[in-house]
Amino acid sequence: MTNKICSFTSIAVFILTSTFLVSGCAGKKSEERVIAAINDYRMTVEDFNYESNEILNVSRMLGEIPVTKKEMLDALITKEVLIQEAARENLDKEKNFMRSIELYWEQTLLKDLLAGKSEEIAKKTVVYEDEINRYYNKMKNKIRAKIIVFSDGKYAEKAIGEKGDTLGLWEKEPQKFAISYVIPSKLYVLGEGQSPLEYYVFSVNTDKGKDVIKINGKWALIIIEEIAPNEVKQLVSLRDEIERRIRAVKGKEAMDQWIETLHSKTRIKIDEKVFNSLN
Repeated sequence: MTNKICSFTSIAVFILTSTFLVSGCAGKKSEERVIAAINDYRMTVEDFNYESNEILNVSRMLGEIPVTKKEMLDALITKEVLIQEAARENLDKEKNFMRSIELYWEQTLLKDLLAGKSEEIAKKTVVYEDEINRYYNKMKNKIRAKIIVFSDGKYAEKAIGEKGDTLGLWEKEPQKFAISYVIPSKLYVLGEGQSPLEYYVFSVNTDKGKDVIKINGKWALIIIEEIAPNEVKQLVSLRDEIERRIRAVKGKEAMDQWIETLHSKTRIKIDEKVFNSLN
């Protein structure tokens, strides 16, 4: 993966959305190797190759970033988990429908499921006045920070206690230390970016200077390097926008937690031998 910020906060959603843009399906399955079992569903090599190739084609057309093989597998598993949940909620009428709707994802079971869940979360999401005030006070600063993203939480937690020169050595051997990618030192202004990444940067305790935050199934070590003052408008003119931003982040976190809960309740078995044999 590259260091683009968009990859950090939207890659999983992009992959899932892209699966709905592919036309048709891979056709009738033949007997072949199974990469993963998700409850009673068997994901074959043919399934994986077909969907991942189509997603990558869409990615190239949209100018998006490349994704790893493991991220692709995780996203396709999440897609199947959601489809099965949609079926349990009786949103489907017949199996043929579940296949044919991939052409127009706006009409898919997944859209209905996610839209319904999003509406449910929105009704339950409350933004308190003290949250708005804290957000506004944080806007009065600019933060320069570096972010190292790990695929394994234990390495991320260990990295908190390591010095900069040691982390520099880790970055030279990313696979050894489960480093997915590094976002170089950058100046963040709360509410100015196109993604909620800066929200997580500003959630770090400035007294500690660094923290590990789990985002999109990965662990981000956020290292604060510099804090500088920032000019902002009066709260009265920013209040509605601040509330909207906080509500959006809370909604995303609730949706991620719901999907993670579905994963934990689902029987998922990956054949590592078959998966690792893929090119």
